[in-house]
Amino acid sequence: MGRRKKRAPKRGSLAYIPKVRASSMVGKIGFWPSVDYDKPRLLGFAGYKAGMTHVLTIDDTRGSPHYGKEVLIPVTVLDAPP
Repeated sequence: MGRRKKRAPKRGSLAYIPKVRASSMVGKIGFWPSVDYDKPRLLGFAGYKAGMTHVLTIDDTRGSPHYGKEVLIPVTVLDAPP
């Protein structure tokens, strides 16, 4: 490549810096809810993101400009090992 112009835009995304290799293939669960020992409760859920889709639902938030109307909401699909 030749010499770049003085006011050229930066090439490449700076969204994820520093770019380093992950230390482990297994993710970490960073949130644990307060435990009530009287009843069984799910403390952690290990899964991975499989994709995204959308759901058509009726908005039931009072005061919203779309109250009572059908809206599309993006949702994440999780896949969990057996």
